[in-house]
Amino acid sequence: MDQAIPQDIESNKRQKTSTVPKACKGCKTRKIRCDRTIPCSNCQMAGIACQPAEHVEKRSNIIQNNDLQDHVRTLESRLQVLEAKLSTRHQDTSQHLANQQHASVPESEQSVVSISETPFSLYEGESSFTRQSLGAREAAAQSLANPNQANTGSNLSVAFTSLSGLLQPSQRTRQVDDNRSYNSFQTPLCLPADLVIAMLRRFHEEKPLFLCSYPMNDLRLLERLCQKVYFPTRDVSAGDVAAMHGVLYWLIREYISRDDAFCKRFDLKTHFKNCKTRFEADIRNHNVIAVPSFENIIALVMGVLKAQDEANPLAGCHLLSTAVRHCQMLGYHRESAYKNPKDEDASNKRRIFWTIYVFDKTMSLLLGRASYLQDFDIDVKTPSASSDPALRPWDEAFYWMIKLSEVQGNTYNKLYSPAAIKHSSSERLNDIRNLRTAIEECRRGRDEIDYTKVDQRLVFELSSKTWELVYYSVLTSILRASTSTGDGEIGPECFKAARMCLLSHVECFPSYNDSGLFTVADYANWVQLYSSFTPFIVIFLHSIAATSMEDVKLLEDVVKTLQQTRGVSSASERLYNICANFVAVSRGLVEAQKSCVGRYDEQRDALELFNDSQYGHLFFSDCQQEELGFDMTTYLTNPEVQTMSAVLEGWDSGQQSAIDVLGVDLGHFG
Repeated sequence: MDQAIPQDIESNKRQKTSTVPKACKGCKTRKIRCDRTIPCSNCQMAGIACQPAEHVEKRSNIIQNNDLQDHVRTLESRLQVLEAKLSTRHQDTSQHLANQQHASVPESEQSVVSISETPFSLYEGESSFTRQSLGAREAAAQSLANPNQANTGSNLSVAFTSLSGLLQPSQRTRQVDDNRSYNSFQTPLCLPADLVIAMLRRFHEEKPLFLCSYPMNDLRLLERLCQKVYFPTRDVSAGDVAAMHGVLYWLIREYISRDDAFCKRFDLKTHFKNCKTRFEADIRNHNVIAVPSFENIIALVMGVLKAQDEANPLAGCHLLSTAVRHCQMLGYHRESAYKNPKDEDASNKRRIFWTIYVFDKTMSLLLGRASYLQDFDIDVKTPSASSDPALRPWDEAFYWMIKLSEVQGNTYNKLYSPAAIKHSSSERLNDIRNLRTAIEECRRGRDEIDYTKVDQRLVFELSSKTWELVYYSVLTSILRASTSTGDGEIGPECFKAARMCLLSHVECFPSYNDSGLFTVADYANWVQLYSSFTPFIVIFLHSIAATSMEDVKLLEDVVKTLQQTRGVSSASERLYNICANFVAVSRGLVEAQKSCVGRYDEQRDALELFNDSQYGHLFFSDCQQEELGFDMTTYLTNPEVQTMSAVLEGWDSGQQSAIDVLGVDLGHFG
């Protein structure tokens, strides 16, 4: 850090200055203007000897330079002393923390990392001005190189060169706002470095379950994130910190849920609480939300998982939409974004994009809205499957989950969207047949996966049961779509799919509960709340139409499982209450032999629902209750009747939104 001026530079400067001619001694003495030649014209006219002026060293400048150099050396010495003291203090603090056996408030919580956001490049498609400029530039270059244009004159050549320069695509990168202070700040690190290092070593010994999941399966990526944050050699972004905290949040959560021996070495519950608080703050950070980057996308996806784990789908949708926007701005939906052979995260970017795709399409059908990502705008290839027999089944399962998600998105677009509702019956039936063919292909592909050597076999088998439940749930929504325009019927295949879905639910729940790997809350938040409500209503209608006590018992079995999860969240509580009310009505009407939902063809096992011209509304209008001789308040209270009617009205008009069924509000992002 030596700020002294090099001697050779100073010498050259003096030498250059000394070459400027000076006035001679005679002219200086007589105080007249000298023409600075030897001899000068004045001395020649006066007939005297012309003597050049002597060089006088400017001692004041030398003295001043020496003083500055001495001052710089003094500052450097003081800086070295301060650095030595800080280093000693850090070592003493680390030793104290080790002696305290990782106290509940570690010193590392007070450690900070400097955040400095780097500019980013935006993806622009074929219709953009940048791409069109590039095409025009190439055309200009080809015209300029054309031999026929060789003798067109220099003016035309200059014009072509100027045009080529003007059409050169801008290579400048963008920054959120150069004038805002949040582009450079400091953020605390909530976990001690020795804990993070110990966890990374443990992950190499035994790969965590989370690192077998769809969003992230590369331990090297996590290592790079931790290294960038705890041992920075270049600028650290807010996304680096947020992504690291998000991934570590899930890994620590996994160790705590398994009561791993690692918990005895560190106070993981306290560290988990700190990591949770820090991560919640990270994903609210403006730079994470506004700046498109791979690390910010990882952080947002970790936030989507957290929102789902906390039964907060609206918060998840908020984070998901931001992640989708980042992907589109960076071009992750286009294969051209993955052509850089030096990009060591290309496969991880591809995986994180398709994870976002799966979430987006699943939520599209569940919430009854168009997805953020549209298939016509995507040409990126799906992740390739590993050659390792322990990992390949997971990759193949991911592929079929992507294909199933595509069917879910198309189910909304082609059967339940406002445009689809206006289609003719023949068009809708054709779409139903095509979607059914597509989803059955997904099931065949999923069933053919050879998982005899798969890593985490028990978890893979549980995921297969969940996949079966989702398959029948989506199939029921597809087959039921013929009735959403009011002129169709629920046929035997739809009843069969709905019944298989509920049976899968009854079978799947105890498997999760008895696995020792997952809790009741895991099942409620990851399976139960994110499955369609349609199969339950379809069997409810069939039980009344066919006066089937077998259906009633199946519905009651489902409610028994919901009773065990009702305390997990307010959404689970509401789902239990709604389903319990449906069961109460179903049992009452079946016991009373009251069939009041339409014309049931027992031979075909098909139900043609009542329409507006017959009873004013499809389900349980006042006039219908009076004509058929039953009273809903016999089985439910007035508020319960109103809730049930609202649910049925929503179902009658199309695919019922989970937000309406569960009464979920935005609440908080944490």
